[in-house]
Amino acid sequence: MGTWAEYGRVEDAYVESVVRLMAACGVEALRMDDLVYGHLDYDVFGRPEIQPAGEMDDGFWFAGQELLKVIRLVLAKLIWCRLSGRDGFYVHFSFQHDYSMYIGCDRDVAVPALPAGIYAESMPPPNPDASFPW
Repeated sequence: MGTWAEYGRVEDAYVESVVRLMAACGVEALRMDDLVYGHLDYDVFGRPEIQPAGEMDDGFWFAGQELLKVIRLVLAKLIWCRLSGRDGFYVHFSFQHDYSMYIGCDRDVAVPALPAGIYAESMPPPNPDASFPW
């Protein structure tokens, strides 16, 4: 079993990966779709700071700190959604067999250096018609 400190380092690495890949693709905001609520107890990890400042629903756009909160809510399995932006940019999450995050865009960009422990591989985008992974 890992510690909360280890969990925090891994979560930070996943969030930073999204930030770096968004920057490489020139994307500043992402749209939420297919939102599914988990057990919305924002203090479940002793982290009320990840509570979003406003409403969340399909079609809402998020940027900056609010986007980072949404990503952390998905990583903590408090919600699940797909995120997408311009130029075909997407972030999809999967928890079925292991913990995976799929990030891509329609533009040909160099993959930036990713945080330690995060590994990138080329693959087709996930099936957009697949149901949520719980």
